[in-house]
Amino acid sequence: FAALNKQSSDSSSVSTPSSKKGGLTKEAQESACLQLYHTAIRHQQDGQLEKARALYREVLESEVMDEAEESLSDGASVQSSTLLKLKFLIYKNLAGIAKER
Repeated sequence: FAALNKQSSDSSSVSTPSSKKGGLTKEAQESACLQLYHTAIRHQQDGQLEKARALYREVLESEVMDEAEESLSDGASVQSSTLLKLKFLIYKNLAGIAKER
């Protein structure tokens, strides 16, 4: 164990929030994806389908979504992954947008 405010001499062995993309933790990245998803839903409900589609794609292309798929290949449960559920819902909504065209 190490103190949170102590600098480690071997920084590669300790994962800190600042070592992640943009200084965000995985939880913060997940939260940002969920916020984008909810914004996309509002655009879709308002009939702004292209804006919604672009936001859905942005979430799908995020680094944290790639990591969710990798965790599944490592034996994680689909039921326990919020991001995999989110991915399913995004594809379902994109299909709905494609159907409306």
